Amino acid sequence: DPNALERVAIGEETKMSQAVQFKALQITRWGKSRLWNPDGTVGTLSGTLGDTSIRSIEAYMSGYGWQRVKVKQGNFSVQFDQPLTRDRNRIILKTADKRQATLLIMKPKKPSKEP
Repeated sequence: DPNALERVAIGEETKMSQAVQFKALQITRWGKSRLWNPDGTVGTLSGTLGDTSIRSIEAYMSGYGWQRVKVKQGNFSVQFDQPLTRDRNRIILKTADKRQATLLIMKPKKPSKEP
């Protein structure tokens, strides 16, 4: 899919040689689990990887760090159950061989009250 470009955040401290090493992690199906809960927390993320030989991935959520996730026959499920910490939050899934997929979740703005 030409619209599914992997983006790399570049800052002053970024080492370009490391940043461009990552390849896209193909996810063939996103699960129907509830990623965004009504209480404002991020819930469960699940899906199927294109490469069924992968046995584990690492999952990251902004503000909470990395966790190891087991993969069985390409299927994964990550339980976050955490509130969003920033206005723009990243969820990153990555493999040991430097493939990754990234989701960007925007924190909903609270409705402004009219005077």
